[in-house]
Amino acid sequence: MRGILYGLLFLPILLLGAADVVLAEEKPVIYWPYFNLPPQFIVNKSRPEGVGIDVARELQKEMPEYRHVFISASPQRIAEELRTGRERFVVCGLHKTPEREAYVLYSEAPCRVTFSMTIVMRREDVRRLAPDGTASLAYLAADHALTFGYIPGLDHGPFNPFVAPLISNAGAQRAVTAHDVEQLLDMLGEKRIDWFVYDSLGIRYAAGERDKQERFAVVQASECPSAPIFGYLVCSRTGEGAEIMERINRAMARLVASKRLYKTLKGWIPDRLDPAFERACTGCILPATDMSAHDEACPRNCVQHP
Repeated sequence: MRGILYGLLFLPILLLGAADVVLAEEKPVIYWPYFNLPPQFIVNKSRPEGVGIDVARELQKEMPEYRHVFISASPQRIAEELRTGRERFVVCGLHKTPEREAYVLYSEAPCRVTFSMTIVMRREDVRRLAPDGTASLAYLAADHALTFGYIPGLDHGPFNPFVAPLISNAGAQRAVTAHDVEQLLDMLGEKRIDWFVYDSLGIRYAAGERDKQERFAVVQASECPSAPIFGYLVCSRTGEGAEIMERINRAMARLVASKRLYKTLKGWIPDRLDPAFERACTGCILPATDMSAHDEACPRNCVQHP
């Protein structure tokens, strides 16, 4: 008899637990893709890390109405999913481009800051290709003796006008693809490529992690002056995407106001870049500026050679 009573008392607890499981499973799932792009995304054997992952996790705390899942995907796959209107798919840290504006929605506040795209080459080639410490993108791209390396689907920011023709004409064997920046560094060391472009914060992190800074040189492009580059949260330009972006913007406003976004980004900035980071944050992240004010305050000038 006691066993029956115990079972009857325990049954409601089981039912409540089952109901909680059902409710948890009924939450819509937002997928957060990542790939190996140090320090934005760092792929390791246990779980992804990086500044983009940290920012995403802070946002996820502010959006408990969804279940959040990180998924590994190539840049090409991520671009295709956005282009075809994949629902509940949020990418952290994408640059703004005119092409993307047609099919994605951007967050109001930036979620990522890096510092200038740079040109990466072998140190032994600097005297020939960048004698004054800078190199011309136009002349590198026009030199048929040089091979360019790139990651398919990765946006090159203000360098796009110079490298896009090389990428679109990859069949001419003057451009070679790689899976990630680590492979690009390997290919550069093996002389399979002669140069590639990458953001300055990311390349110094990747090369430093692999202890290769003595073998490679990072130089500025003469056409593009040094400036901060911002990335945004992005989702598909659909009805559900608009709803999710509205929630993201409210969550981001809370992260900005509480300085949690600032602290998250700051944790990944090396000391030598502190002054530039503080200027970027003061002008473009900490204030609650609208999109037009942000674009006006944070220009990305790049001059094309004729």
